[in-house]
Amino acid sequence: MTTQKQDGGPAFPSSNDITVGNAHTNVHSGMTLRDWFAGQALAGMWSNNDHLCIVKENASKAGHSFDERLSQNAYAIADAMIAERKRRDTP
Repeated sequence: MTTQKQDGGPAFPSSNDITVGNAHTNVHSGMTLRDWFAGQALAGMWSNNDHLCIVKENASKAGHSFDERLSQNAYAIADAMIAERKRRDTP
């Protein structure tokens, strides 16, 4: 059984109705909310030199590149934000 990671849906939803012959569909495109959150987290991390030094040190200890570790951290933050958002929306 595979589990699909929650992505929060579209960050900037847009709707495009497409009709081909008698078939009609509605297509949503754009980045996911998870991608948006990760990008915002990444921007915040880049603005904090102390954080970048820690990420670089931890990346080399774990055998990862700096970019890999920074991306992993950004998506970990995004996942936590989506989980918290879902938790707050649950009655």
